[in-house]
Amino acid sequence: MEDQEKELLDLLNEVTARHSRSSVPEPMSRIVRLFRLSDPRSRSRAARLVGRYSSYRTFLLRRLEEKDHRVRANVVESMWGIDSREVRSALHDALDDSDHRVRTNVLIALYRLGDSSAVRLLIEQSRHSSPAFRASAAWAMGDIKDAEFLDALNSLTGDDKDEVRQNATLSLSRLKQAIEGAPSPADGQVPLI
Repeated sequence: MEDQEKELLDLLNEVTARHSRSSVPEPMSRIVRLFRLSDPRSRSRAARLVGRYSSYRTFLLRRLEEKDHRVRANVVESMWGIDSREVRSALHDALDDSDHRVRTNVLIALYRLGDSSAVRLLIEQSRHSSPAFRASAAWAMGDIKDAEFLDALNSLTGDDKDEVRQNATLSLSRLKQAIEGAPSPADGQVPLI
């Protein structure tokens, strides 16, 4: 079994490297094998990779049923900017996901597609009882940089959880910089979710 796992990891690394040099999709038979990896992080990398190929969208949407939240989150992230009826439908279905990162990625995707409900839903999520949901909402607000988030972010800077306060402070800085038109020193930093 270890030999098969190593072979699949090698395949994932090979496919990832090849994709960085070419936009030609890998054969589906090779891609499907990557979802047999036992490591959820590796399956998550495979989901993100597959999302780059529009011809595999139906296969990708089925990955939203994966048990591992990292795979589902990366599937959603790989759909950012893809506008089709099936993607919009899948995104709306995924709004009920129990994982904070999946739901937050859905809201970012919907916002990028011009769905005005994403702003309201992120503001609602910023009041969620779970600190993880609040921290994710704060991070997403800084990624989106919509002025509608100013009050919510100001409120979150006083949250009782460190990770929420940190994300809110960083996002508030990014939002203010965007409003003022200056580059934010926080741009390009790794999200704290």
